[in-house]
Amino acid sequence: MYRESNYQKVNLVNVEPQVGPNDCGLFCEAYDQMLAYGRDPFSIKLECDKHSIFLLNLILYKILDVPKY
Repeated sequence: MYRESNYQKVNLVNVEPQVGPNDCGLFCEAYDQMLAYGRDPFSIKLECDKHSIFLLNLILYKILDVPKY
């Protein structure tokens, strides 16, 4: 029914699990950043408190543009 050439192989890797119920955005952003710079997300240990302050500063000082809906 579908040609095999339409499929892409996806490899799942073990990464640090999300601990808090509200940390998914931090993890998503951190892993996205790692992949964008060609680094392996497996190699990081995310410190959520420090990373959330860092991300907040990027937004407050308009270094990171956040879309308004």
